[in-house]
Amino acid sequence: MKLYLFDLDRTLIHSDARVLPCYDAHGNLNIEKYRRTQTPEGGIYSDSILPLVKVYRRLKKQKNARVYCVTAREFNHHDLNYLELNDLKFDRIYERGTVSTKIRQNLGDGVYKADIIRPLLNLKQFSKENTCIFDDNKSVLNNCSLLGIKCFNAITLNNRLGFNSYLF
Repeated sequence: MKLYLFDLDRTLIHSDARVLPCYDAHGNLNIEKYRRTQTPEGGIYSDSILPLVKVYRRLKKQKNARVYCVTAREFNHHDLNYLELNDLKFDRIYERGTVSTKIRQNLGDGVYKADIIRPLLNLKQFSKENTCIFDDNKSVLNNCSLLGIKCFNAITLNNRLGFNSYLF
């Protein structure tokens, strides 16, 4: 079985105006700052869909595949509502509020996501050869490549698919 892992911000969702101010100098999401933007007043419903959603939708239709969301966000009902409104349905969602305290506690995004993915690769239905991640964060891509899975830079892919606002 194939396992496709997708990040949200700067991968499937263009939320820069709202979310970029919430990142630290190392590219890690500051959850406290982010929480203030997770409301209609904070602009969550002004986010837009990126071209990589076309790839997500094509992969989601595969019979022998699972599509998981692995995000540094900590969800509230507005996040879930946004996904539903935009027909972004995942077989499983990993966000900071649903993973163990040990995994989410003060970890940078790269270590956090690798700690989520590592146990998945030990399940008999998944293997590192059949697993790939789509993410914009270089730390995530570096940590996940060390796990032996295929890593795709979402910024590069979105730019190739016609979204030309990402310069890095």
